[in-house]
Amino acid sequence: MRAIMKLSLLAMCALFVAACGGAAGDSGERDVAQSALNAFKNGDASDAYDLMSPEDQAGLVLEFNARLKQWSDLSKEAQESALKEINEKLWWDTEWEKVSKLEELEGFGDDEKISYELRGFREYSSKERVEDFEKRMDAFELVGYSRSFSGATLDWGEATLMYGNAYGDSFQVKLEQRAGSWHVSSPPDVRFTDMRSKDETLEARKKDE
Repeated sequence: MRAIMKLSLLAMCALFVAACGGAAGDSGERDVAQSALNAFKNGDASDAYDLMSPEDQAGLVLEFNARLKQWSDLSKEAQESALKEINEKLWWDTEWEKVSKLEELEGFGDDEKISYELRGFREYSSKERVEDFEKRMDAFELVGYSRSFSGATLDWGEATLMYGNAYGDSFQVKLEQRAGSWHVSSPPDVRFTDMRSKDETLEARKKDE
């Protein structure tokens, strides 16, 4: 019975893929999505960044600068509160050096700004945050695909690829195609069914040292 149900699920996925424009990977989007999945598994934010378009790469720096401008408009007390909240939220980040003044953020170079904006990607790709991280990542399979076109040509458009595994986790990659080239349009959206607490994460980190 379970085998029949599994075959039925695979058949439904195949029909979904076919209905949304053919097999994923027809024009290279599946390879780019798989590269994003690999970058996440390896915890390599720089590889994920390289998969983005030049416009989206520049957008990360602009987003940080806009955030910094908002903070600079706050009162001194509000700035201190915002910085304290940032430090607390980045407790998991071994590369993060706590900041106490806004001027320290103003001194960030582009690499540091990009690293901050990709903090979500880096946190969820941290092996200490998720038990059996590598097994979960290796278990991901493509379960959904959709694609749309922009304009009259077939080499401009967007695609979304959804991966799932037996643990109930999901990994979604959104791509954009420009003149035939595929790029990751935003950091992948990953959902793990459970994540370790702060104490559990720090304990796991000690065991790996």
